[in-house]
Amino acid sequence: MIKSFEFSYCLDEVEFIEGNVNITIDESVEIVNKLMKSDEIYVGERTRGSVTFDENIQPIVYDVNYEYCSEVGEDWDEDKWEVLSVQVQL
Repeated sequence: MIKSFEFSYCLDEVEFIEGNVNITIDESVEIVNKLMKSDEIYVGERTRGSVTFDENIQPIVYDVNYEYCSEVGEDWDEDKWEVLSVQVQL
């Protein structure tokens, strides 16, 4: 079964999870926390994106499309964001 969700992560905590497909919020939060602690994802002032995976394929590989704030500007419109796509096996 394919599962997916969108997330936002800031200051070492999950800000929100939305757009869940076939997955609970608690499961999504657990995956985001593991991803952020891995060396596979760049974490800036803020990180946001989406995760998709097929739980029937072992080992599970997470397709993560995300962006992270690499440089904070004077206000939100001046922040610099880097966009990345990775596949992560936890």
